[in-house]
Amino acid sequence: MIFFIGMPGAGKSYWASSLATAYGLPFVDLDVYLEEKVGMSLGDFFDKHGEDTFREEEHKALLEVISRKERNQVVSCGGGTPVFLNNLQHMKDAGCTVYLRASTAALIQRLSNSATRRPLLEGKDINAALEELYRQRNPFFTQADYIFDIDSITVSKFENIVSSCTNRP
Repeated sequence: MIFFIGMPGAGKSYWASSLATAYGLPFVDLDVYLEEKVGMSLGDFFDKHGEDTFREEEHKALLEVISRKERNQVVSCGGGTPVFLNNLQHMKDAGCTVYLRASTAALIQRLSNSATRRPLLEGKDINAALEELYRQRNPFFTQADYIFDIDSITVSKFENIVSSCTNRP
């Protein structure tokens, strides 16, 4: 399995999906999987049940995806997934982790063009909120097996990762 991690807006879903398509691998967007499981948008679920319950459900969803034991699966994780409930270790035990690193300026630009609700950023100064999230999460992200800066990624850069993290040549 290959797990994509990083800050909100770093392009985890895009790059995980692109990689899966390019190499003919199954793709799971953990946020979409969780939305289907709870029957509502993640923003609404977060508002209704709070962050602790959200993180517990996210953890259960991650373990369900891992339990499928599809070694070739590519998984896009939510921005906070690796930070809570030992999720990062579960991901590392099941496969490889790829951190998509992005500057705050790049994230702000991407998030300003996104229709996705981000409950942890709503009603806050986005720059300050992203800086604080980065400060909290970066120690987890930098434990990834592979780190890529988003401004220099191409699908071909993942070739070695695919061969070492799946059972494909």
